[in-house]
Amino acid sequence: MSNPLSRGYMATIEAQQEEIALLQSEKAALIHEIKAALEAKATLNEAQTEMVEDAASLEFWASFDRLEQMICFGIEGRSA
Repeated sequence: MSNPLSRGYMATIEAQQEEIALLQSEKAALIHEIKAALEAKATLNEAQTEMVEDAASLEFWASFDRLEQMICFGIEGRSA
């Protein structure tokens, strides 16, 4: 016959082991979510970098076009 006190300890230990297993599962799920969020952030950062580069390129070409128009207008204005 087992001691009621040791049965109580065993029940407590089993409950704690179940709680530890549940916490480990939750931890793994949170780690997975964090990794997914970091990957999404990296993708967003790449997209933002591309947008900034595209905007800088567009601004450069717009400035170039304005300069070209000023030169052409100046030449045409002198010819007339």
